[in-house]
Amino acid sequence: MRVLFGCLAVLLGVVSISLAARYGYKGADTAVDGVIGAVVFGAIALCAFIFDAAAVRLWFMHHRIGSIAIGGISACALVVTFTNSLGAIAGRADITQAERARAKDDVAANRAELARIGRERAGMRFVPATADTVAAARDAVVAAERIRAAECGNGDPKQRGPNCRQRETEEQARREALMAIMANKAASDRATRLDSAAAAIRTRLATAVPVQNPNSERLSHCCSAQVLQH
Repeated sequence: MRVLFGCLAVLLGVVSISLAARYGYKGADTAVDGVIGAVVFGAIALCAFIFDAAAVRLWFMHHRIGSIAIGGISACALVVTFTNSLGAIAGRADITQAERARAKDDVAANRAELARIGRERAGMRFVPATADTVAAARDAVVAAERIRAAECGNGDPKQRGPNCRQRETEEQARREALMAIMANKAASDRATRLDSAAAAIRTRLATAVPVQNPNSERLSHCCSAQVLQH
């Protein structure tokens, strides 16, 4: 039985020292400071573990003063280790709550952006156009310019043919058609970008971790405390 309790005490001591050392390492800003912190906090936890046994041993050996002194040191080390463990747990809880709050804010922002994109996309009115459509319209303008120049000459009234006015009207119509197609091309490109952005947001929302309340752990603790009080 003594061996069993001894093994259990050693196991708990190793766990306590490891947690204290990890807390010291994680609480530093640099790797060097982390190592120093791990050594210091690990040594304090080790003192709390070893000095307890030493104080009990000295007491049974009738070294009362030494036992009380070492027991006091061990108690102080135990308090430091205990408070550090609570600080590590509280810090982890704060990190978890911050991550949940950030995840909830990200989901809300993504939904708001998706709604904005949906409204803009629904309000767009255009005829789909591509680069080939724009190129064809430009070619039509060039052809209309060439036909108009052949019919109307260089601007001299004597060179104007009987169909010059009609060719000028056709050229103007081709230019207006080109402008409309270019506007539709710009709208088509904008619609494509909006659709891609909406698809990316839907993917993020589909893969996001569902978070109902970022403070669910704190609320559960409060509820548990109220139940215990009643």
